[in-house]
Amino acid sequence: MKHLLNTLISEKFNIAISNFKIKQKSPESYSLPAAEINFSHVLELIQNNPVLLFLDFDGTLTPIVNDANKPQLSSEMKSVLQKLSEMPHVKVAIITGRSIKDIKSRVKIKNLIYSGNHGLEIKGDNLNFKYPIQSSYKQNLKYIYSSLNQKLNSINGVLIQNKNLTLSLHYRMVEKKDTAFVKKIFYETVKKADKRFIKILKGKKVLDIRPNIFWSKGDAVQYLINNYKSDPAFIKAVPVFFGDDITDEFVFKRLQKNGITVRIGKSKISQAKFYLNSPEELHQFLLVLQDLQKNKIPKKIKD
Repeated sequence: MKHLLNTLISEKFNIAISNFKIKQKSPESYSLPAAEINFSHVLELIQNNPVLLFLDFDGTLTPIVNDANKPQLSSEMKSVLQKLSEMPHVKVAIITGRSIKDIKSRVKIKNLIYSGNHGLEIKGDNLNFKYPIQSSYKQNLKYIYSSLNQKLNSINGVLIQNKNLTLSLHYRMVEKKDTAFVKKIFYETVKKADKRFIKILKGKKVLDIRPNIFWSKGDAVQYLINNYKSDPAFIKAVPVFFGDDITDEFVFKRLQKNGITVRIGKSKISQAKFYLNSPEELHQFLLVLQDLQKNKIPKKIKD
C-alpha cells in the first residue's frame, strides 16, 4: 500500500517536492535523534497536525536591501501568507524587529499575528501584549536617539530608527571609509547612557538598542505557543519558525526540542535544524505547506 501522504498529493505537487531544495544540517548540531530529522518527517508533521507558523520579515520574507525603509512584501509571498492565514489549522505570526505599525504597513494582511520590536509587542487574533518597560529606559533611548542624529547627521547612508521600544542604527548604505566612525560614535553615545537599562544587539549591518531584560523573540514565540495550547484545535500544533539573523537565534534555541526551525542562509554556528538559501525558496516551501494543509491525512490509517 502506498503511503497516503503521496497518494493524496497530485502528480504536479510530487514533482514540486522532489525538486524542492531544503538543506539539512549535520545531526550533531541539534538534540533530536537524527532519524527524526529529515524532510519527509517534516512534511508528515506539518500535514498531520495544526501549524503555528512564525516568520521573520527582513531577510526572510523579503530579501535584504540597502535601504531598510524600502522592503515590501512581494505579491506572491503576500498571496500565500493570506491563504495560509485563512486555513482553519494554521496560525501565521510575523516576528520582527520592526515596530508593529511599521510591519503592518508593509505586510497589509489583517488576520495575521504581528510581534514587533523583537517580541516586546504582540497584536492580532484578539491578542494585545506589550512588555512593561521602565520609564528610565525610555529616557535613555530618547537621549541616544537625539545624540546619534546630531552626531551622525553629516554621514551619508546612516539610518536611525526610533521604534519607541527599541532603536536601530543601520549602516548598510554608509561608505566603507565612514563605517568605523559611525560605529565609534554609536558606542561612545551608548556608553554615556545608563547601562543598567540598555542592551546592544548586533545584526546584519545594523546595531540595535533594546531594554536590558530577559525577553526576546524566543519568549514572544513561546508566549504565542502557550496561548494556543488553550485552544483545543491547536493543542498539538507544530511550531515552525523561519529566520535569518542573530536575533532569530533566540527562537532557534527555544524551539530546538519541540519545533521545526529553518534559517534563511546557511550558517555553521546557527542553532536552526534546517536552512533554505533565500526568501524565494521559503516561498516554495510555503506553497508546499499550503497544499499539505489542504490535504490533511487521518491520524490513524488501517490497512
